Amino acid sequence: VTVSRPMRTAPPLARVVAAVGILLTLQAAVGLKYDTDPRLRSVPLPQGTVEFAGVNLAVDRLWLIGITLVLSTALAVWFKRSRMGLAIQASAENERAAGFARLSPSVTGLVTWTLASMFTGFILVLAGPATGTLSPQTMPLLVVPALAGALLARMSSLSIGLLAAMALGVVQSELLYVSNNMEWWPAWAKQGLTNVVPFVVIVVTLFVLGRAIPTRGDDVRTPLPAVRLPQNKPSTIVIWSLAGFLGLLVTSGTYRFGVITSLSVSLIALSLVLLTGMLGQISLAQAAFAGVAGIALSKIGDSVPFPLSLLLAATLAAVAGVLVGIPALRIRGAQLAVVTLAAALTLQDFVINNAQLVSATGNFIPDPVLFGWDLSVRGSGSIARLPFGVMVLVIVVVSFVCVANMMRSGTGRTMLAIRSNERAAAAVGINVPRVKLAVFAASSFLAGLAGALIGYSRGQLSADSFGVFIGLSFLAVTYL
Repeated sequence: VTVSRPMRTAPPLARVVAAVGILLTLQAAVGLKYDTDPRLRSVPLPQGTVEFAGVNLAVDRLWLIGITLVLSTALAVWFKRSRMGLAIQASAENERAAGFARLSPSVTGLVTWTLASMFTGFILVLAGPATGTLSPQTMPLLVVPALAGALLARMSSLSIGLLAAMALGVVQSELLYVSNNMEWWPAWAKQGLTNVVPFVVIVVTLFVLGRAIPTRGDDVRTPLPAVRLPQNKPSTIVIWSLAGFLGLLVTSGTYRFGVITSLSVSLIALSLVLLTGMLGQISLAQAAFAGVAGIALSKIGDSVPFPLSLLLAATLAAVAGVLVGIPALRIRGAQLAVVTLAAALTLQDFVINNAQLVSATGNFIPDPVLFGWDLSVRGSGSIARLPFGVMVLVIVVVSFVCVANMMRSGTGRTMLAIRSNERAAAAVGINVPRVKLAVFAASSFLAGLAGALIGYSRGQLSADSFGVFIGLSFLAVTYL
């Protein structure tokens, strides 16, 4: 509440980044204090099994379902019957009108946040030991299937949302059972299958019901910050390029490796500047796109020579970006952030962590060689050779120059027009869907370049380098 209250009228991107910052801070604090081991060792619900229709059911699950139904029903009745519940609904519809009726949106927001946090915390305390998900790394990601159920209820009905979430859980359990027990189910489609279902539900729901899903009814909006277009002066390019080369030249070992990694990761930041800063589309999946390129490079690196392998891997990441960007044709803002978060989780579990695609020990990536010139990162007793660093620097400089030229061109002006007002941009003849998909492709291509360069620097793919929370950190840092 302390963070969200002064940001009620801030742009959606600022509020999303604030929520991401709170999530990362709390997760890190819990990890530092309690490590990753579950601390709640007692099981508060009764244990055992009961037979029903020839099937053994866990007693603690039945208790959990019953408690959830009772509490959800009580909350639904409270929202419809109590004065505070009606005040919360009025503030959600129109804050200014609620203020005229002597209702305080700040108070209603405080009550809503408190009730939601208490309800969620209580249910997770009961469900954590039963489901084995009581850890700071996994529990925050439960927001994805929860949002799928809430979106099916159009964010306006507690009872429909509860039933939709329970139905979604049944579908996930049935798919998990079928995939593990049916011989005809393909082996590559088993890992992370349960996370695919919420992603599909979120995309379809937002695409079909996007305009029917209500948003908070505040009437005051803070305009987006101004965009400063780069000049791309040759002298500036040369100075910064020499600064990068000097940074590589004066360092060695782990320090030079850190400079190389920073240069590679800057491409992910650049992709967010292009997509979010210029077009206004929020993406939480840039690290996942980098992971897709890393996997592709580990598969084609032996058969496709460098630099074609690098470009092909980044192109596959661009394809993934276009697929994720299709819902952006109908939705935007925080809703698009939900889709990209679900996409990042799906790519993480279904693709990057898939043992059928990436081995447990990591897929090795061959060293880049250009016209017989060895550009490998390691060799001759060094863990960060200068030729590899120069190659990364050249790719980064070329990418930044190309993006700066795009920002200054007519394409950049159309992006800014869409960022300001999509309807007005379409009214003057701008093909909004085409521009959106093109920028999603370009942004994902840049993230794919970063993932491939990280893969070259590591020598083998590590799924931990492209996790969901890594992508959230990229967005937070780039926003700052």
